[in-house]
Amino acid sequence: MKKLIVFNGVSSSGKTTLASRLIEYVEGSKFFEEIGGTLRKSVAYNVLEPIKNFDIEVMKRELIRDVEIMKCDGIPIVETWHIGNIAYMLSRNPTLFPIYARILTYKLRFFEPFAILVRINSETFRNRIKEKLEVKNIADVENFYKAIFRNTCGLYSFFKINYMVVNNNEDVSKSLAEIIDAVKIAIR
Repeated sequence: MKKLIVFNGVSSSGKTTLASRLIEYVEGSKFFEEIGGTLRKSVAYNVLEPIKNFDIEVMKRELIRDVEIMKCDGIPIVETWHIGNIAYMLSRNPTLFPIYARILTYKLRFFEPFAILVRINSETFRNRIKEKLEVKNIADVENFYKAIFRNTCGLYSFFKINYMVVNNNEDVSKSLAEIIDAVKIAIR
């Protein structure tokens, strides 16, 4: 089984910052950035709109990336991976869940993920998201991301994925130290 470290969390929680810093502490690791975030930059996108083709395209690209992850000699550090993408899809297009659940169930025969769920409080979310997205109704966006967080936790249980939760409101160094300690145990 291919071990990998997966970062999940809402937009602006610090997944990229923490994951890219973790590679300094995990010998031979390689960082694989988020598929959905990259795709969002190239299309007209509103996080609250259920665009079925978007979620399908993310999954296609995720499957292609899995080939590269499997080829990685060291420990892949992956931002979002299938779990995070399914959590988003559940909030926008839940009819796709049976398809993606079968895909992830199959993938878990080959991959052994350890997930890090990055959590931030409402105030931190509001401050960071305004820098990243044009937000008209912050309450709706915040509620959407709270659903993503709940979906992610539910998916960990559903697929029996080992994970930790790290609070990342202010002190990135403290969050990173917690992650490093947990990852050392997870990748043994």
